[in-house]
Amino acid sequence: MSRLSDSMILPGVGISSNVGRRMSNPNYGGVMGWSPNPTQWINKTGYVRRNLIPLVLRAPAGFAYLPNPDDWYAATRAIFETHPISIEGLNSTLTVAASDTPYGGAGEQFQDPTNVTRERTSPSFTLPDLYGAPVNAYLESWIQYLIMDPETKTALVNTLGGQIPPDMMADIYTMDMLFIEPDPQQSSVIRAWIVYNMFPLSGGEVQGRRDITTDMENMRYTVPMAGFAQVGTGVKAFAQSVLDGMRIAGANPYHRRTYLEGIDADILRAKTGWGNQIQELSDNQVVV
Repeated sequence: MSRLSDSMILPGVGISSNVGRRMSNPNYGGVMGWSPNPTQWINKTGYVRRNLIPLVLRAPAGFAYLPNPDDWYAATRAIFETHPISIEGLNSTLTVAASDTPYGGAGEQFQDPTNVTRERTSPSFTLPDLYGAPVNAYLESWIQYLIMDPETKTALVNTLGGQIPPDMMADIYTMDMLFIEPDPQQSSVIRAWIVYNMFPLSGGEVQGRRDITTDMENMRYTVPMAGFAQVGTGVKAFAQSVLDGMRIAGANPYHRRTYLEGIDADILRAKTGWGNQIQELSDNQVVV
């Protein structure tokens, strides 16, 4: 069986011109008319929203004025790219406002568009903390050293000896991120956002409690971030160039080497295992 020759709309053609990606041709696959046409069944393949790929584009410039800045850059990339349990708040929904004018006396209304707005993006990360609470330490240090200490009301980076930032403009304490929603093959960009002026609005919950009758708990933080988003053709083109550099060919997790490639020496010295029983039985065979 062959596909319909025009079952897909290619980038730059028709309704795809504004978005630059392959898509199913909506002229086919409609099944809610008089009767479905089984020759068009593949065009009913639905759009399943994929998980975002979060990528740090720029870290706060103030990290360069803290001890061991490379550690700050590495932590920023790891915490915001690979640790989040969930990321919410990426939004670019268009909304049309309309005014109503009576259309006759029956209660009908003639509507005129009066405004178009885009929903605001407000990223929020759910971050699990690790042994010793390094995520909380990272967030609190970012806030106190680059944004403001609660007691002095001054960013503590300015109290360190040596070179201090030349000013406290927004690039000193903010980062920028790119968020990509890829297609199922992770080869094309479906949607993309660049969020600028990002900084944490919380350092993560810090509380203490004692109740030996209940379970202790793992800590995870909901961290809302400040920021404003840019979307559009230019953002998607940039996101596509980034995605092109992250091809998944050869990245099969089932082909990864095991992190242990031998039996630990302490275990080998203990002659009580499966292989030892086989060896012991082989050494004690009766020759017939």
